[in-house]
Amino acid sequence: MKHHNQGRNASSTIRLLATALAGLFFAAASQAAWISSHGPITGNDISLPDSFNAHFPEKKFEVFVYSNVNQIGDVAICTSIVGVELRGKEQFPGKRYTYTGMHSNPQSNPLTIGQMRDLALYCVNGSIKNMLSDDPDKVYEPNK
Repeated sequence: MKHHNQGRNASSTIRLLATALAGLFFAAASQAAWISSHGPITGNDISLPDSFNAHFPEKKFEVFVYSNVNQIGDVAICTSIVGVELRGKEQFPGKRYTYTGMHSNPQSNPLTIGQMRDLALYCVNGSIKNMLSDDPDKVYEPNK
């Protein structure tokens, strides 16, 4: 597929480019937490609020993110697990926030890699929303 600028002058193209670059900068700036990801979703895909990052400094804690998508027939199911663990432990956190989602595909066509990744991100965002809705003082529990 070809893309081209129809009727767009150079200054509007530069403004669009500057806006896109500013968006990338602010998205990267908001990811202060150390992210340990397992699955198709990476730390670059996740944004956490500054208040969370201040409560769980990256030098001591990491946000554990597990995501997976399975397709069975015309249904794709995503699962994610998110939690806070001491940095470097590389294990499932003591307290976990989970989310499961489903996508129905009536044509029974396999989802593309991009669609599977989008579905995984949907679940990870659900887990993060669950985690952020909890009292920050109760989010981290040592793994027993």
